[in-house]
Formats: sequence, C-alpha cells, structure tokens
Amino acid sequence: MKFITNRQEIARLMNIEDVPAIRMDVSKCMNGYEHCYKGGIVKIACPSKRYPDMTHNCTIEMFGDEHGNSDKHDTPWLYERIKFGGEMIGLTASFGYSDVMELVKWNNARMIKAGDIVLVVFDRGDACFIRKMRVGAHVDPFCTTVATLEDVDE
Repeated sequence: MKFITNRQEIARLMNIEDVPAIRMDVSKCMNGYEHCYKGGIVKIACPSKRYPDMTHNCTIEMFGDEHGNSDKHDTPWLYERIKFGGEMIGLTASFGYSDVMELVKWNNARMIKAGDIVLVVFDRGDACFIRKMRVGAHVDPFCTTVATLEDVDE
C-alpha cells in the first residue's frame, strides 16, 4: 500500500502530473449499512469496436463484508477491495429539470481509463489518508463492478 504523506508529493501528483483525486467519506456509512462506504464519482472509458468513445458513470465503493475488508472495520482506509460501481443510466418519459441536473453532475465527473493512477482520499472528518492506486486492467460496463482498484507499490 502506498500512502502519500509528504505535502510536496501530494501537490506534485495533483497539480503537475494531474493525477485524479477521488474522495471517500469514511466518517459515515452508506445509507445505514455498517462498514459500507460510497464516495466520489468518475467516468470510466470502456471503448468497444462498435462504440469507441463509450464511457460509464461510476462511483467509488467499499464494502466491509468483502474478503480482505472484514478484518479492518476500524480502519477503512486499509481495505483491500475498493471498486468502481456502475450507476444506472436511463431516460424517463418525463425528462425534466432533475434529469438535466443529473446529466450535468456526470458531465463534470473526472474521466479515467484502465491502468490510470488515481489518488483515493479517505476523509475521516478530523483527518485524511491519501492512498495511491491504479485502476485495474479489466473494465466491464455490463457488470455492477465496472473496475477494481489495485495498490501501487512505488
């Protein structure tokens, strides 16, 4: 696991190398589920022969009951399994204001692709932990888990 603690390295990665930073709020659990967390949004490129510019809207997620996470409930920033979960996409018959605002939210999301380096910022409320990770090589827009994150040991 590569945690970034040096403020100059944090600034270099975010400002000069333009590494995307994705926030994960670990101060509260997701919708009342214990040890389950949902964080920032991204768009993942998942090109195919038919649709070379295809992207998928995703949210970073962690579940405490998955293998490798269940023994680290007190320290969620040490979870081994962190993934990008796909979000539902669809147009309704009554397309209106809320639909447009949802599209704007996703339009402003950061674009990443398989193999990219990202910084996951775990916000505990009183402190934060920054972990350097890589987007997995396999991206599948047709699954609930679109991509997984792997540790970078540099």
